[in-house]
Amino acid sequence: MNFSTKWVFALSITATSVLVACGGGGGGLDVISTNIVATNAVVSTTAATGAAVTAGIRGVALSFPSGVPALGTTGATTLTLGSGATPAFTLVSGTTTVEGITTFGSCIFTVTKTNDAANFPIGKVITVTPCTVTANTAGLATTGATQNVPTTLTLGQISSAAIPVATIIAPDGTISAGGVTFTVVTPVTGAKS
Repeated sequence: MNFSTKWVFALSITATSVLVACGGGGGGLDVISTNIVATNAVVSTTAATGAAVTAGIRGVALSFPSGVPALGTTGATTLTLGSGATPAFTLVSGTTTVEGITTFGSCIFTVTKTNDAANFPIGKVITVTPCTVTANTAGLATTGATQNVPTTLTLGQISSAAIPVATIIAPDGTISAGGVTFTVVTPVTGAKS
């Protein structure tokens, strides 16, 4: 094939692709408009919303590699929340294991079982403020389809390692995760896809 034959071949393939894309209906190309979320969704755990806000991160050991000073840990720490309005929690750091009940209005942990009574006596209440859940939604399309969104729990100033949470971002920016729809609407920007 010489140079001019290659050009004719390339032009033929391009023209065929355009005709196939147009569908031959004479209406031109259809461009689907999709909004893109401008920011991450950050939701505080209030007394009214805490149980719902944390629904998507329940039953998973959230990892805090450098500890959580607000909880009194300085080494690798995991925190697992159970189900319900006042979920059970399990905190593990080194050889220490602490269990208890979580309430909200921030994250409030009440110790009910421990193997480290010196640092975590039964009945001890640890209130962590701020306590937020962040879904890394910035840059994601508001398609209404389920997406696995990296999500973290922030206790004080320390965030957990992100875990994937099945999340739906509606075209209006409303977010649903863990079977709960948040009334928080994230800012969206227009984009074409």
